Amino acid sequence: MGGTAFGPGAALVDREVRKANRGLSTLRDVQALVETLDRLIAPQLPLDILQLLRRARRNAAARRAIQARAALADDPQLASRRDLLVALRGAMLALPWQRVDLAQVQSALEYSIGRIVRAQARAQGSHDDEDWHCWRRRERRLSQQRRALKAGGIAPAVDLPKADKRIATRLGAAQDLGLLREHCGRDSPFAKPDRVRLKRYADSELARQRAAIANLGAGRDGAL
Repeated sequence: MGGTAFGPGAALVDREVRKANRGLSTLRDVQALVETLDRLIAPQLPLDILQLLRRARRNAAARRAIQARAALADDPQLASRRDLLVALRGAMLALPWQRVDLAQVQSALEYSIGRIVRAQARAQGSHDDEDWHCWRRRERRLSQQRRALKAGGIAPAVDLPKADKRIATRLGAAQDLGLLREHCGRDSPFAKPDRVRLKRYADSELARQRAAIANLGAGRDGAL
């Protein structure tokens, strides 16, 4: 929310954070798949689906173990990555936070709200997973900004749309299903027969979630 107040140093810090994030992407992605399957596994599911998801979770965990061993062999205890993150944290704390004023905060909030409106419209007119993922990222960013303001005891000068946890929850569920579907292609940790069944399940549930989101979003449009 600082805009240009941080000066040129912010761009360098941001670039290095993104680079560090990409360096951890392999571990992050396989961990995300395991966590996704943990969320999808629910006792009330039909037994055949439950068994399918549990088997998929075991396969994903096995892939995670392989990736972790490779990463640790290359960087014992992830020491170099940990050192880099500590250095980046120090660099972020050293930015001139005192230069950020309420006008810049308000401008950032208005920008975030506009991005949500555009992302929602694009996602609801599309079947592209990335459009839906983009909408969720925009919603999550505004949520993070809300929390930052609350933690700082700052009352926003702009009227923020009421947070709808139902939309956030369903967008998260839809992203989980999209992620599962992405792992049903090449280089999948799942056996081929399971990939077919998992993709069919993800497609069906994803369509259901997005229909529910569209209904919730329609009632919210006037508030944005």
